[in-house]
Amino acid sequence: SDTWENGGYLQAGVVTSTSTLGGAGAGINSFVAALTVPAGTDLLVLALMGTDNASMSGPWSNVKWNTASNGDGGDAMTQAKSLTVGENNASIWYIANPTAAASYIAAGTTPGGVNLDEANFAAYVITGANADALSISTTNQTVSSATALTQTINPTVAGDIVIDAYAVSDNESVSASGSGQVVVTSANGASVEHRHISSYKNAITTTTTLTHTLGGSASGAGVSAAFATHPMIPVDITSYEGNLVSMVVLADDQCTYTSDDGGGSWVESTTQITKALL
Repeated sequence: SDTWENGGYLQAGVVTSTSTLGGAGAGINSFVAALTVPAGTDLLVLALMGTDNASMSGPWSNVKWNTASNGDGGDAMTQAKSLTVGENNASIWYIANPTAAASYIAAGTTPGGVNLDEANFAAYVITGANADALSISTTNQTVSSATALTQTINPTVAGDIVIDAYAVSDNESVSASGSGQVVVTSANGASVEHRHISSYKNAITTTTTLTHTLGGSASGAGVSAAFATHPMIPVDITSYEGNLVSMVVLADDQCTYTSDDGGGSWVESTTQITKALL
């Protein structure tokens, strides 16, 4: 089974960070941002979203993790998917088994080398990903005067982490997102109208759809990618001080999780003393 008795999903641990790069109308042509990746992280995924007041071409370049504070050095990230439509670019980048550090992510050049007016990112620090066989599936959406943002990835496997990123050229609100999705970034701006969105969910079957509904029509670019995870095997479950505490086996880790809502959702324990000991 992929769920506990009360329905909480047995999922890989995902810790997210989000930031505006440079501020509204900053005109950036590169960026550096601080990020912490703890020991035991299997996968680092970066969703990048940018909107300019003029058309762009191509993807970001020289996207890296663990750089110096000025962006020098570091480990190259791999592009999973990128799409540029008019003034918007959305892309997803990743690195397996990233170096554990309190360090920086960086990109050397914006799409087409423009002085980008609006940029946001969402970082996903993932434990439980199958770093040796990520089996990445991707898709994209060209958004043309639409309110429905929809991407369906096929194939996916139950447990996959599925991540999307959107950049559209209108300050439209997001009235709803799909079932099971966790929205990490939803930003709009003042200097150049835009809506940047990134979210994730766990796949539960062979196809996975991520959706957002806008309050009005917009145009731009959307991408998504699915990353394989190791199966989680439940070992034990008990109660403590009003919370549920579970133990699972995940690859070479024995991990514990807690739930304060009767098993509807689970949070990985801060200190895992038996990680990498199997």
